[in-house]
Amino acid sequence: MRATICGPSRCSCSRAGGVIVERGEVAADTDPRMVLEMAASSIYFRVLFTDDPVDADLIAHIARRTIRAFT
Repeated sequence: MRATICGPSRCSCSRAGGVIVERGEVAADTDPRMVLEMAASSIYFRVLFTDDPVDADLIAHIARRTIRAFT
């Protein structure tokens, strides 16, 4: 079941993570999966444990802060 649900999105996320490394947005030795896990965990935490909204501004903020952590 996990492969059916998560497999396709995990694959596309890996490509997205690779792109930020290729563009030089993060250090060359950065693990793209770790970048994505850090960004996603912030969003999942907010959804699961708070009543705070998740909107485009928050996602952009999380993306900027996550990339900054790896530069």
